[in-house]
Parts: sequence; structure tokens; C-alpha cells
Amino acid sequence: MTAIPFQLMKSRPKKSDNSPIASGDPVLGAARGVLAELRDATRSLVEAAPTPVGRAADLHRALDVDAPLGWQIFRIAIASDPLSTLPFVPRAGSMQRVLRQARERGWDEGVVRKVAQAYEHFNDFVTRTSGSRGNFDALVAGFENEASGQIRMSYRAAAFRANARVWGIRARTDYRAVIFQQGSKPGSEHLSLVHGRVDLQSSRPNAVLALRRGVIYDMGGAPVDNLGKTRTLEEFCSKPCPRLETLKGTDGESEVLRLDLLEAGTPATFFGCQIYPDWDGGDPQTCWGVKALSTVPAEVLLIDFLVPRAWIDPRTARVSVHGNLADMHSVYVDSETFTIPAKEQVRALGSDLQALHTPDVPRCPELVGKMLASLNWTAKDFEILRCRVRYPILHSLTWPIVSAPQ
Repeated sequence: MTAIPFQLMKSRPKKSDNSPIASGDPVLGAARGVLAELRDATRSLVEAAPTPVGRAADLHRALDVDAPLGWQIFRIAIASDPLSTLPFVPRAGSMQRVLRQARERGWDEGVVRKVAQAYEHFNDFVTRTSGSRGNFDALVAGFENEASGQIRMSYRAAAFRANARVWGIRARTDYRAVIFQQGSKPGSEHLSLVHGRVDLQSSRPNAVLALRRGVIYDMGGAPVDNLGKTRTLEEFCSKPCPRLETLKGTDGESEVLRLDLLEAGTPATFFGCQIYPDWDGGDPQTCWGVKALSTVPAEVLLIDFLVPRAWIDPRTARVSVHGNLADMHSVYVDSETFTIPAKEQVRALGSDLQALHTPDVPRCPELVGKMLASLNWTAKDFEILRCRVRYPILHSLTWPIVSAPQ
């Protein structure tokens, strides 16, 4: 399963990622108009309520519908951008229930009829342009607008659930932490990698989870070396600790977690580390980054990387996401050709390990602190950067990066 490769970045110009698509598309403009009609009609419906409505809870009580449906209708009514209403437009059965409840509870028939007509216009437009609501949502999400993020996240959550069932494995958190430090030779660096899976579950009786060793790449995209064998950090693993085995194959050695030896359905947590001393005796680096490939269905991908404070300008931190369905490993070499429109963020957390506290990874400050202590490094010398991705896209590559000061 999980590949944990990363690539060190030198001073190569990085193209703009996730750039907005031009918004002049005629279909998108027509969609905005149809949704504006539905928004305005829904706003009139809320304003015509027999009792005052100041929030979503008031509306769901006035209509006597369930709270989520009342919240959807309220969100449509208060939206400023018509396109942002799309994630909240109910399916046909739910909208018919709203209209029926409004009529039964004394709403003005003319107001209710306008909502019904606007909703019919919306459905006709969806059918004419896309064939189905799912296709229409995907069409609108393909443009950068206020609705895009929420639509994409709902797709990613659904993909996580489906992939977890298909592959028979899932994790609450896929964790990577990379520490960069000055090497013992001029121009070289020491690297250490901590990787883990929190609450890893298998629904297959023969589950074996493959772990690819961390890999260092040169500027041409060629692998320089791997980080060697994984050392299990047993004090941070669940008990009993998942067993790590090394298998020899035609392509060399691989490491696997033997989840089939654990009790069925029991969540397991595994952490391991790898170290590579004195890498790169060439040109000084001007960028540091982590290329993390998602190969296990996970609710969260969490990437921490620690770089000496004197090396970087935290304001340059950014992240992009990449994927190639034909060859997922090609994104290490040619990432920018295969950019996925997924907007993620990198945050600079400072130098206090306590800033690493997160429910995603229990004892995270202690975990990273132990690694630093084993290498005789102290946190005060580092800037801690974090990228948190909800429902990472399976087989996509997340690439957070930070640059040296200009």
C-alpha cells in the first residue's frame, strides 16, 4: 500500500498550480442565471414565512422538515453568489417535501409556485446540459468558484468510502514527518523520515499492506537512493504492534505490514522511521519539499516537515496536488504536467513542538521530539510546516514546498 517517497527540491521555477479557469464559459453563465432564479424564489419563500425566520433552525421548525433540509433551504436563500448555492440545492423528493409543507402551513401559493417553477427550470437545465445532477455538479466544480471546494470535498469523501470498501483497507490518518538538517560534510544534509498510519483497519482476512521506502530524487527526477530499512517505533504503535516484514522480489526488497495477524476489525496504529545521512554534496539547495503519494484510503493526510529556520522564508510555503492515472509514479518526475485542481494549504507553526498537537496523530509532539532527540537536534533551530489534507485523492501526489529567502 503506502508509498512514502519524497523529493528534495532545488531552485527550479515552479509554475502556478490550481489556477482559475476562465469564467467566461457560456454554460457556466447560464447556470449562474438559473441558480439566481432559484435563489431569489427561495429567498422570497423564506421572507414569506408565517413566523419570523432569522436562522436555519427557525425555518426547519416553520416548515416542519428535518434540520439538514431546513438548513439547505436557508443557505440557498442567504447566498450572495448564485453558483455557491449548488451544493445545497435539494434532490427532487426533498424539494417536493418543502413545497408540500409550505402549502400545508399557510405560505402564499404564488410564492410557493415561483419556487416550484424555478426548481423545474433548474432541473430542465441540468438535464439539457449534463444529463444528470451528478454530471452537472462535476461540470460546475471544474471551474473555480465558491461552490467548487464543497462539491469536490463531497466527491472525495464518497471516493474514500468507496475505495475503503473496494480495497478492504482504510486509515484515519496517513502521517509523514520529514526533518532536514545540516550534514557533516560541506553542502550535504541529513534526512530523517517518520511515517505512520493511525487507526488502520482491514476488512479482508489476508490483508498485507506494502510500504515503499522513502526515496530521494535528483533534479532530473532520477532516484538517487532510498532511505534504507524502516525501524519500527514500537512505543508509538498500538499493542500488539503490527508486524513489519521484508520481502525479496524481482524488483528488490519491499516492506509489508502483516495486518492479517491482527484480530479482524481491530484498528491498528503503526509508526516507523528511516534515516539518510549526508545526502547531496553538490550545489546548495534553495527549496525543500515533500512529495507524498497517497496509496491507502485515508480520512486525513498529514504532512509535517521541519527545516532549519535560517534556510527558508516561511512565507514562500505552498502546496499543489498531482496525479496521472496512466502512471502514478510519473508525477515524481513531471509533476506540473499532471496538476489536479485541489486547493490545499501549508501552515508555518513556528518552532514550538507543542504546536504539533492534533487529534489526527496522538502524541505527535512527543513522536517528533523523540526523533529530534535521537539525532541530537533541538526544535528551536527549526521552522515547523504542516499540510493537512482531508480525504486525499487515492494515488495522487501532494507536494508541499518552501523556498530559501531571496
